[in-house]
Amino acid sequence: MTALPTIKVTEKHGMRRFLYPLKTLGMVPIGTDFTRLSLRTDSGVDVPYCIPDRHQEAVSIWFAVSLSPLESRTLSFVEGSPAPVPDGMQWDAGVDGLALRTTQQRLVMEIDDGASLSRVFYDNVEHLRRPVEIAHNEVKFRARPVSNDGVSLVSEIGASVRTVGSFGDGPTGNLSTEITACKSWADVRLSVEESAAGDVTTFTLPFAVKGEDLLCDFGAGGGIYTRLSRKPGASVIWSVDRELIWKLSNGDRLDYQGRLAAREQLWFHVVDAEKSIAVAITDVPDDLAALTAGIDTDGDIVIAFVAGAASPSNRYGVCYHFLNSVPAIAAATCPQSILLPPVVE
Repeated sequence: MTALPTIKVTEKHGMRRFLYPLKTLGMVPIGTDFTRLSLRTDSGVDVPYCIPDRHQEAVSIWFAVSLSPLESRTLSFVEGSPAPVPDGMQWDAGVDGLALRTTQQRLVMEIDDGASLSRVFYDNVEHLRRPVEIAHNEVKFRARPVSNDGVSLVSEIGASVRTVGSFGDGPTGNLSTEITACKSWADVRLSVEESAAGDVTTFTLPFAVKGEDLLCDFGAGGGIYTRLSRKPGASVIWSVDRELIWKLSNGDRLDYQGRLAAREQLWFHVVDAEKSIAVAITDVPDDLAALTAGIDTDGDIVIAFVAGAASPSNRYGVCYHFLNSVPAIAAATCPQSILLPPVVE
């Protein structure tokens, strides 16, 4: 009989992690009763976990663990009851034209029938004006309605909604939106088939801004801030080329220029009057000609990827972390934590 896997988790980036959501693959005997098993650290702490498909030998194990900076923990399955998830997700699937609605004490998230994030209601504040939009060369992604097997519910820990679609008569794509009970973030990923050099793929999040201006900071290091006054036609553009040379423009004015040390600095943060959002760019094609992040006066946050060469498949990813009204400096480590996760073995 196949032994139950042991999981080693290591924090390598010097950041404290509180109930950090992670996944790994493991081999388990078919028919294992996980309702009688706890996932326990080497110090005797039970961590919440779930296995979405228990009818296969190779399974995905979803779990959430707390770690001190540079700490390493070994997790093992032992006899006992699974640890509960603090403020676990409650959900409805396939109602009101939605693929999924999840509810927690302070947070409601909805994913529509096209696998797009369509509503975020956090601390009694609406964060979106309409669903997140994906486009390729300005042609919107047409999603096939999510089928039952496109919604993967993982107990109270998290959920993933996925579908396939196309960009008009152009390339096909696979879209997924994943959310977790442990963080107020949504991880949106897209794979596009048959991209040509110069093709532009965009992710647009319509942030429901209310304030007279927006404060923006960027992961370029050194405290790079700018303020966007909400006047007609106003915008902030952060551009990064293939050599990681970046420029930050506020309207027609170039404010900053420099070079990123690594792609893990591809993040930024937008603060509104009553809420804020951290945006981390998680998946970038190896051959990328350029990337831009734009914030306009309406609150549209547009990430544009420009392909550097033809490719049979490109993968893109953006993680949106929705926050209440906090100072930008207080949230500066949030995107780094997303882009530099603990290592799972």
